[in-house]
Amino acid sequence: MLLVAAATAVRALLLDRTWFYLDDFALITQANEHPLSPMRLTEPYFGHLMPAGRLLADLVVASGRFEYATAMIELVTLFATAGLAVLHLLVTLFGSRRAILAPLAYFLASPLLIPATSWWAAGINHLPALTATAMALAAFVRHLRDNCRRDLVATVGWLLAGLCFTELTMFAYLSLAFLALGYFATGTLGQRTRQVWDKHRPGVVALGLTALGYLAVYFQRAWETLPTSAKIDWSAFFTNAGLVSLPTAAVGGPGGWHVAWAAQLEAHPSGLTRLVAYAVVATVVTISMRTRDCAKRAWLLPLGQGAVCVVLVAKTRVLFGPGIALDLRFYTPLALGITLALGLAFLPVVGATETAERRSSHWLIDRPAPQVVAVAAFTVFAWSSASAFPLLHLGERAPRPWFDGVDRSITEHPGPIELQDLAAPARVIAPPEGLYSHLLAPYGNRLIFPVVVQDDWYVVDNTGRLVHPDLDVARRAQAPAPANCGFPVGSDRTVPLDGPVFGYGWRVRITYTSGRETGATISVGNVDTDISLSAGEHVLELPGDAEYESVRFSGVDPAAGLCLSEILVGTTQLPE
Repeated sequence: MLLVAAATAVRALLLDRTWFYLDDFALITQANEHPLSPMRLTEPYFGHLMPAGRLLADLVVASGRFEYATAMIELVTLFATAGLAVLHLLVTLFGSRRAILAPLAYFLASPLLIPATSWWAAGINHLPALTATAMALAAFVRHLRDNCRRDLVATVGWLLAGLCFTELTMFAYLSLAFLALGYFATGTLGQRTRQVWDKHRPGVVALGLTALGYLAVYFQRAWETLPTSAKIDWSAFFTNAGLVSLPTAAVGGPGGWHVAWAAQLEAHPSGLTRLVAYAVVATVVTISMRTRDCAKRAWLLPLGQGAVCVVLVAKTRVLFGPGIALDLRFYTPLALGITLALGLAFLPVVGATETAERRSSHWLIDRPAPQVVAVAAFTVFAWSSASAFPLLHLGERAPRPWFDGVDRSITEHPGPIELQDLAAPARVIAPPEGLYSHLLAPYGNRLIFPVVVQDDWYVVDNTGRLVHPDLDVARRAQAPAPANCGFPVGSDRTVPLDGPVFGYGWRVRITYTSGRETGATISVGNVDTDISLSAGEHVLELPGDAEYESVRFSGVDPAAGLCLSEILVGTTQLPE
């Protein structure tokens, strides 16, 4: 319990140096814009089916505008819960003994948990999946021992709970099968399978139906992969995972990180770290095999999980290249998988048919001092890797200063604010969620996003200040001759531009004077926009995304005396 509390405190300290980032804003935006409903809860997000995670996003939205304190409380609570669940699993497997503190400490400090404990959008799914997996495994082990139906129901219940957060809970099935076949049966693989089937048939059927039912829903609702024409460099993916990211994370690394792009935070260990990782992993595996019976099989669990992780990330993220296999965010299940392997390789499983029994002694594992030193070294290196994680050191790329600037500007500005619906800086999040109308929805009716803006409208600059936009002019209307009115409009007039316009991103800015208020229809190419023109001198702006060489005004009250002083077509520019 003290280990869990201490590790939770450290994670909370590190988490306090982060804020909402990228996918976080997408989840908040979607929770803001759509009412709570079964349809929204089961809406996939980049291939993830996460109804319970969306409920946690709703809780953050309900707590206030971009209230990160609520998000932090969620992650800290979820991490502590995961730690307690793993402790419960270790006690269930190996009994209440001092030796389980080593694998528990390993799990709590595992670098494979860094993304999930630093990035809210990942943590609200991955951490509950680990908790559910650990609790399901503990219940299943009890079921394997006594064949109690209540434990089977608990196993299925925990799996369903985890699957409500993320499909990653399906990794639990690898561990369930591994424990049943590897430790609660004997003989060849075929014989083991028959033994488990004969003795635990209801459990096999119940778990199988649960898995099939979920997969049917998942593949129908959420599975996203790339066209079969996409080429996957399997060798590069497995090399990056098997020789760089996973072995260094297994010993507390990577130590260093590389930001390939905003959402791809790659492990970047030094050459020395990699060599030390290879040596440590080889030493631990070798010692376990030389001193314990049945130790070799323990390492098959993380190897199998790692292989599945690489296949999944390659199939779903191949467009990002093999470098994506260096991102530890895609290996969260291995934090528990390696922890289990350490325990299963050295400690006997209570009530198991086959288990790790001591064959010979070795000073590195049978004396307390070397164990304490090894765990301490791993923990220090792991926490240093966590403190170096890029989300804790965003600097100029951090989104929070921009939001703080927006909040100050809106607070200082009286009344409703007309905003041209542009996108926030790329460091915040890309469109469509990055559009002001989506991203700033928590400000409610303080912000207005009309199609046509007039006179006093704003955009947000890179510091979060409300500013009047400039226009980088590409086309303009040339008045036929010097006159008091450049382009008088009766009821209908087409004003030619000095060149053609086509494509997207254009804005049409019109300066006009009218003797009285009048309605009008402004036609840009094949796009018609109805507008009310106010009396007096004004400036309006509207989208110009079409193909055209002129701007037409129609439906104007001839008595209004409408006069167009200037028509400009260009792109929005933030003032210097």
